[in-house]
Amino acid sequence: MKKSIVSKYILILPVILLLSLCFITSGSAIGNPPVTEYDTVVRVKGLICSICGAGLKKKFKNHFLVKKIYIDIKTQNVYLKHVRDDTLIKSDEIKKMVEDSGYEVSLIKYNLKS
Repeated sequence: MKKSIVSKYILILPVILLLSLCFITSGSAIGNPPVTEYDTVVRVKGLICSICGAGLKKKFKNHFLVKKIYIDIKTQNVYLKHVRDDTLIKSDEIKKMVEDSGYEVSLIKYNLKS
């Protein structure tokens, strides 16, 4: 009897840990970024946890035109600062990067600086 209870806990524990990690907000998602630091915002449907954001963050950080990235899980926004103000990633490319990560873009807004 004891063996079956222990084996159930061994199977359930990883699932519980994974789910709990999904609800922990990463340090990059706390607070509001100064929007003027970023030139593009991408609203991503389904971006609900820091683990979800990690893959997107890595994908955008590896892009040669991205200087800085901020992911806000609460608003499902990805903020981008490009290397140069006059050279931005095209919306089609942003959409493809997000979709390749398994998410959907609901908004892309450029020129946040005012």
